[in-house]
Amino acid sequence: MRQLLTLLLLALSVQSFAQSYPITSITISLPANPDASTVNWGVGTSLFMISATAKGANGRVDIMIESSKILVTIKKGGGKICGAYTSGSAPSANFNAVTKIWRGSSALSLLGQDCTLPPGDYELCVQFFGNGPTGLMPVSEEKCKAFTIKGTEQQVYQAPQLLSPVNNTTMPAEDIKKPITFRWTPIIPKPQEKVTYRLRVWQLMEGQNGTQAMKANQPIIEKDVENITQAIVTNIIAGPCKPPYLCDFVWNVQALNKEGKPMGGNDGTSELFQFAFSKNTFKKSNPIDTTGNNNSTTQTVIDTGSAAIGDTIRAGFNGEFKVAVISISVETDGSLTGKGTVTVNWLSTNIAVEFTKIRIDTTKRLTAGGIITEKSAGANYIQAWLTSNLTAVAATIPLDKPISWTNNTVDDLIDWANTHNFGLPSINYQANITAPPIPANSLKMPFGVKFSTPDDALLITEIVFKPNDSKINFLVQKKFSKGTTDYKLGFAGKYFEIHPNKINFSSGRVELVEDINVPNITANPKMTFTFKKGEPQKGCYIEWDSTGVKDIGLGLDIKFSRDWLLPMPTANDSVKATIAGNGTSLKDIILTGSLGYCEIVGTKGVKLQVDSIALDLSDIRNAPSMYFPINYTNDTSAANKLLWQGFYMKKFKLTLPDTWKTGANATEIIANNCIIDDQGVTMKIVATNIITFPMGRVSDMSASLDTLDL
Repeated sequence: MRQLLTLLLLALSVQSFAQSYPITSITISLPANPDASTVNWGVGTSLFMISATAKGANGRVDIMIESSKILVTIKKGGGKICGAYTSGSAPSANFNAVTKIWRGSSALSLLGQDCTLPPGDYELCVQFFGNGPTGLMPVSEEKCKAFTIKGTEQQVYQAPQLLSPVNNTTMPAEDIKKPITFRWTPIIPKPQEKVTYRLRVWQLMEGQNGTQAMKANQPIIEKDVENITQAIVTNIIAGPCKPPYLCDFVWNVQALNKEGKPMGGNDGTSELFQFAFSKNTFKKSNPIDTTGNNNSTTQTVIDTGSAAIGDTIRAGFNGEFKVAVISISVETDGSLTGKGTVTVNWLSTNIAVEFTKIRIDTTKRLTAGGIITEKSAGANYIQAWLTSNLTAVAATIPLDKPISWTNNTVDDLIDWANTHNFGLPSINYQANITAPPIPANSLKMPFGVKFSTPDDALLITEIVFKPNDSKINFLVQKKFSKGTTDYKLGFAGKYFEIHPNKINFSSGRVELVEDINVPNITANPKMTFTFKKGEPQKGCYIEWDSTGVKDIGLGLDIKFSRDWLLPMPTANDSVKATIAGNGTSLKDIILTGSLGYCEIVGTKGVKLQVDSIALDLSDIRNAPSMYFPINYTNDTSAANKLLWQGFYMKKFKLTLPDTWKTGANATEIIANNCIIDDQGVTMKIVATNIITFPMGRVSDMSASLDTLDL
C-alpha cells in the first residue's frame, strides 16, 4: 500500500509539473523573407532570435532551469528535416536569468548544422528539457513558428538602400576631383546567385530638380560592380561647374541578376540621393607676407546678405534649420550679430540661439561663422563652441574645441539642471518627427531630457549650426548600486551630427568622462578594478547607428594588492593587468591584455610571467589563437567553442626560488593554453630543470629529472 501511495504521489507531481511548466514563454523571430541557407540567418540586420522566460524568485531561476537543454529543430509536415540534436544531446541552455535571449549566430548554433532548404513551408520549433523526478523531461511546451522559403521566381528582395554620400550633403569645392566612395546596402535576403550593382550619377542643370535630371540627362557616371556594395569614382567631372551645369548631383543604385534583370522592388532601384560641391565664400585679396612685417592675410568677403527682425536665416545641411531672428545688428565690416530661435523637431521644443559676426548670402543662407545655443545664467561649464570662435573670420579654423569632463562636474551640472526645472518628460524618438507647436519661451542650455528609467539622465549642453553641418554635445549619467551604496557614472556624447528630425548616431560616440574605480565591498580588497576613460582602442565607449549598438569598447586596469603580488624588478608600485577590447554588443566582447612580471607573495620567491591574457565574454567568437586542449571536455562542437566564455592564457611561466635549485639553472614550470571557466582549470604543464644530475637517486644510482609533462 505504501509503495502504491508513493507511486501515486509521484505520478501526481509529474502531472502537475507537466501542466505548469517552469519555462512559461518562448518567442521566435525570423527574417521577413528567410534565406534558403540557414547560414545567412546569423548575419545582417534582421537576425534569427529566440527568447524565453522562466519562473523565478528574486530574479533567479531554479537550478534545474539553469542546467536545462534547448532543442531547436526545423520541421516540414511534422517531421524533422534540419537539426543535429535530440532532447538528450541538445546543448545546454545556460538559463541563468529570468529572461534569456539567443540572437544571430548564437541562436543559429543551436541547430547544430547548416541546412539549405528547398522552396516550401516549414516550422522552426523550440523546446526545453531538464532532469525531473523520472529523468529527462520537458520543462516547456514546444513552440513552433511557421515560415516559407520562396523559390527564385517567388522571392521578394528589398532594393539597395543608399548610405554615402549622405543625402543632401555638401562637400568642399576642392574635393570635386578627389576620389568619392559611394556605398549602399545589399539586397535582402542574400541571393544564391551573383548580384550586379549598377551605380549611376547625374549632373543637374539650371532649373532642374533631381528627378528631372535623372529623366532628361544622360548619366555622367555608370559603373557596374559584382557582389560588393561600394564603388570609387575619381574625377566625377572633367572641369569646373559652369552654366548651364550646376555643382549638384544625384545618384542611385540598381540591383541586377546574372541575366541583367532587376532584383527587388522598385525595379531593383534604390531611392535617389543628392549631393553638391560648395562654392568658395572667401577670396584672398593680398598674398601672404613672408617679410615679417605682416603675419596675417586679408580676406575680401563676397557674401553681404542682410537680415532683419522676423526674418529667417537658414543654416546646417542644405539650410535645413530655420533660425527666426529676434534681434540683429550690423557690424562695421557688414557682418551680422544677434539672437534668434530654432525649432528642433525631435526635441519637440524651441531653443534660444545667438551669433556674432556671421555672413549670409542674398537668400539668407548662412555662409560663414556659426550660430550656437544660448547658455542659462548661472550654468557654468566649458563649451566646445564660443561665439568668439564662430565669427566669419575665425570660421576658417577648426571649430570643434576639445573638451574634458569629470564625473563630479557631470554630477554637479545635472544637479543644477534638476533645481532649475529639469526639462521635458521622456521623448518617444522616431525616425521622422513632425514639427511641434512652437512654445512661448525658447529654452536655453543646459537642457535636460528625462529617460523612462528614473536613475538615468541626459543633459544637452550645446548645439552649433554651421553653414554645412550642425552638431550637438550632451552628457549622460547612469546610476547603479553596489552593496548598500549608490554610484553615478558620467558619459559624454561629443560632436554628433543632428538634423531637424533625427540624430546621426554614426557620427560620434559616447565615452566615459574619466577613469572610474569600481567600488569594492571588502574593506581591504586584494584587487581593484578601474574602468578607463573612453580613449580610442582602449577606453570605455559606445557607438551606435539607426539599427542599434554598432560597437562597444571596454578598457580596464586591474591592480593587485602587494599582499598578493610584487612587481619585478622590485618597485614600490602594485602589479597591474591592463585589458581592453570591443564588440558589437555585450554578448560580443573579448578583452585582451597583459600582466607584468611579478613575484607571488608568500612563496619565498616564486615568480610569474604571463605571455597574454584574455577575458572572453563573447557568444560568437574566441580570443585570437585560442586552442582547446584535447582533455577539455566541453568543446563538443564548433558552435560550443564559440559560445565558450571564461579566462584564457596562451602561456605563462612560473620560476621557482633559488632554494629549489639542484643545479645552475632555476626550476621553471610552463603552462600552455590555460582555460579557467565554470568547468574548472584546464592546461598543459611542462616543468624543466627539476632535479639535476647527480642529485637525484633511483635505487642506489644517481639520476636527474629534466622534464615533466603534466
